[in-house]
Amino acid sequence: MSCLECVLHSVKETGIGNFKQEKKAIKIGAALRCFAVRVRKL
Repeated sequence: MSCLECVLHSVKETGIGNFKQEKKAIKIGAALRCFAVRVRKL
């Protein structure tokens, strides 16, 4: 999964209304999850 897909998945999980309020936090969280997954794969 790309980081963009992680972000889109977070949007679906959280809901569009919450996403507008928490966009930055969700993007940061999604990026950290992607990073953790990549580290585990290495």
